[in-house]
Amino acid sequence: MNHTSLTINEAFSAAKAAQSTFADRICHRMKESGIRFITVYPPNFDNFSPLNDHEWSKSRTYPEATCLTARNVFESVKFALLQDRICSIDKIVLSNNLPS
Repeated sequence: MNHTSLTINEAFSAAKAAQSTFADRICHRMKESGIRFITVYPPNFDNFSPLNDHEWSKSRTYPEATCLTARNVFESVKFALLQDRICSIDKIVLSNNLPS
């Protein structure tokens, strides 16, 4: 996604735009094959291991949490994959919902 954050390097943004276009083309090409192709665009997230049950299962809210967790990303992908095959989810765009 085209974020306008001043902290993001222009080269990084260009690389992500290229990846997005590539993913769109692959998705289009695979459409008739029956293979699901989902592109996931996570923001910065805290990468707690599922082996650390305390951190993985912990419910977090603002102001304690400033980022999504790996579990948030996992749960979003799991949700998309559990949908009936008639449902097409091409992109999952996640963001950190923090007050500005």
